[in-house]
Amino acid sequence: MNLRYIALNLEADELNRMYSSDFTYYTRFISNYFSRAIRKYKIVNDFEFNMICIDVTTDRLSECKIKGFNSLSVPVPFDKSHYEKIRGTEDCSYYLVLLEQGFRKASENKRIPLNILLNLIDEFKKGGCKNEWLHKKNDLRSKIL
Repeated sequence: MNLRYIALNLEADELNRMYSSDFTYYTRFISNYFSRAIRKYKIVNDFEFNMICIDVTTDRLSECKIKGFNSLSVPVPFDKSHYEKIRGTEDCSYYLVLLEQGFRKASENKRIPLNILLNLIDEFKKGGCKNEWLHKKNDLRSKIL
C-alpha cells in the first residue's frame, strides 16, 4: 500500500466545534501540499494505512491507531492560546509544529518515512509556506475526436 495522504485535523467536540471549522479552513492548504508532495516519493510499503492523520485534540491523548479506512490517527495536544495568536494570520508555524509532533509520535509506533516527512516540512518552510502548482490546461475535445 502506498502512503498517499497527510491530513491535519482538529477533533471536533461540543467545546471546540467553532475552532474545528476555522482550523480546517486555515490548514487545508497544508494538508493538500503534504499529500501531493508525499505521492512524488511513491513510497511502497507494508503499511496497513495510506493516510497519516494528525488529530489535534483537547481530550486525553491516546496511542496511534488505525481508524476508518486505512488511516493512521495520531493524536497531538491542542494549545488554544497559541492557536488564538496565529488564527487568521499567514503565520503557519504552529501548524508545522503540530505536524512535526505528529510525525515523530507516529514514528515511535509505526514504521513511517520520518526523514522524508521532516524534509517536506523544511521544503514547505523554504518555499514560503505556499501551496502552488502549475495547472495544465487539457483540451479534451481534441482527444475525443
